[in-house]
Amino acid sequence: MVSLLLHERAILNVADDTGATLLHYTSRRSPPSIIRLLLRLGANPHIRDKNGRTPLFDAIFHGTHEQHVSENVAALVEGGAEIDTTDVHGLTPLLHAISTSSASRIGLLLNLGANLSSGPASGPVPL
Repeated sequence: MVSLLLHERAILNVADDTGATLLHYTSRRSPPSIIRLLLRLGANPHIRDKNGRTPLFDAIFHGTHEQHVSENVAALVEGGAEIDTTDVHGLTPLLHAISTSSASRIGLLLNLGANLSSGPASGPVPL
């Protein structure tokens, strides 16, 4: 698989019918070494799916192994992902973490520099 990616880098940023790329899917459940490899090979952490969500949202919202979530989010941010980016509803990854009451993910995003005042233009931030 790695040799295929090395020779066919164009496939790194091809989206499926939901707008998700390989980086979106690997951000959910793969070890951080895979995320770093894809970023090093040219995967774009800014590509949005049909909901306006980048791979960072997938790591926060769909990640299943807490240690991988933490390391994957850090790898994405180190690789250029914008921590305060918003989806089509104006929600940031931090606001998604807050909506699921995930204290560990909220703390992770705040430690990486997420801004509590980013997000919807109207209404209070739900704490």
